[in-house]
Amino acid sequence: MNALLDNSTPSGKALSEFLKKYVTSIPDFSNVPLPETGLLDGMEEHPFNMTHFDDMYDTLLYSRLISRAIELFPQLQTIIDLGAGSSIPTLIALNNLKDQRPRVIAVDIDPKALAISKQNAEAVGLADHYSFKLGSMQTLLDSEIFKSPGNLIVSNPPYIPTPQGVEDYHLIPVDGGEDGTRYVQDILQCEYPRDTMLALFWGSLCNPSLVIPIMEERFEILHVHAVKVHFGNYTTLPVINTHLHELRAKGLIVFEDAPGRENQIVIGTILKPRRTS
Repeated sequence: MNALLDNSTPSGKALSEFLKKYVTSIPDFSNVPLPETGLLDGMEEHPFNMTHFDDMYDTLLYSRLISRAIELFPQLQTIIDLGAGSSIPTLIALNNLKDQRPRVIAVDIDPKALAISKQNAEAVGLADHYSFKLGSMQTLLDSEIFKSPGNLIVSNPPYIPTPQGVEDYHLIPVDGGEDGTRYVQDILQCEYPRDTMLALFWGSLCNPSLVIPIMEERFEILHVHAVKVHFGNYTTLPVINTHLHELRAKGLIVFEDAPGRENQIVIGTILKPRRTS
């Protein structure tokens, strides 16, 4: 399967068994050239073009996951994007569609992110397909929006483990709590309406021994893809990197500590609730 997976730890075993069920290989995505989109990404007042970064693999892979979910859900009318940020992944997915495009409700806690999202939607001529909602994931999961059947919920939530007491504005988009599962658990434990589909993007830094049992108990797993990628800018920050190594030593997360290069596995899953409200 992949030398990165270690069956001697709780999370390594859980992740190895999960991936063996659903994928035949885990390709290395670390050196794949990223396409130019001309769209803006970031939470800063002066956002960067996405191709200024060398670790935006998640944007491209997440967009492919959304596209696959749309293929599996041909009668789809509405996509709810939890933590939409710049909306680049949904914009790429919708822009590639030849037939009727669904509407997107883009949700984010940061008004600057939604402003960038709106600008991107206008740039590709898809503004009419988008509406924007300011709010947290937790608030939305309890809102009226989720009572309508037949939605596709998509999310690439923050899942980088971050130690308590670290207050850094730049970490907000990735801070998944101490073991990376804060938001992923909320999403997986929500009671969804009938005929809902969930496209969830997460990774091996998000305590697989905790995430996978919840996922397998509550959902039918329709699709999984997994790739190996190098650590990005956030995970190489000293305060984060030290914390990740501590969690790895405890067997709670999975990554490869190669000389001069640390790699993780990012995972796209398309899920259908087993129990519906």
